[in-house]
Amino acid sequence: IDAYEAIESVLNWEKFISTVAEAEKLARPADFDYLELLDNRYSQLRRYTPKLLETFEFKATSASLAVIKALEVIKELNISGGRKVPESTDTSFVKPRWLKHVVKGDTIDRHYYEMCALAELRSGLRSGDIWVAGSKQFQDFEDYLLADSSWQSMCSSQTIPVAVATDFTTYIEQRSLELSEQLALVSSMIVENKLVDVRIENEQLIITPLTNAVPKEVDEFSRKVHSLLPRIKLTDLLVEVDSWTQFTKHFTHLHSGEQV
Repeated sequence: IDAYEAIESVLNWEKFISTVAEAEKLARPADFDYLELLDNRYSQLRRYTPKLLETFEFKATSASLAVIKALEVIKELNISGGRKVPESTDTSFVKPRWLKHVVKGDTIDRHYYEMCALAELRSGLRSGDIWVAGSKQFQDFEDYLLADSSWQSMCSSQTIPVAVATDFTTYIEQRSLELSEQLALVSSMIVENKLVDVRIENEQLIITPLTNAVPKEVDEFSRKVHSLLPRIKLTDLLVEVDSWTQFTKHFTHLHSGEQV
């Protein structure tokens, strides 16, 4: 088969060349990072981030203090109306993936600096390294624990509310006795061959494999059902579904935001 003739039977050569050129413009390199596109969304973040930082008081462990300092820098810029991040600003919180976007030569990109700080704020809130003063959901981890005074009072009165002995010697004796009893029971059952799906063969412990819960007939039935489905391209299916629902009219251009 002549590849060129096969292509021209579908579309003419000029159209093919223009299509390839257009595809090359749209194609992204293998190491493409979506962070390169975030700057286009900065204006949307600015609709609420100044109010967010103004309203909530964020605190952090020592590991995330650099993020809190970055948020303070952003708050000061919001108040003063400044556009440039001071060159002496700490960027130790910036991860390697963000670094080339945040630090550009001798300057710090305001947009990416702020977006990186907000991304680290989100991660810190999820991990618990950062919390919100007065919040129930994002409170300091220490607030979940008993107050030290309450703990000391429970210890002195021996009223610690747990379902096991609080004295270590008593606890370990009880658990050791229970473990010995269970081991003796298992040993006797193995000797009498009473353990279900467990046996000793040639001085080795053998555990019977689990059986397949799905009958073999299901595989054949599944293949028959699959053979009844039409062989169509996914793109054709999307076009057909769009004719029913018109979902593509809700798509907007990535940069302009206009309806496609």
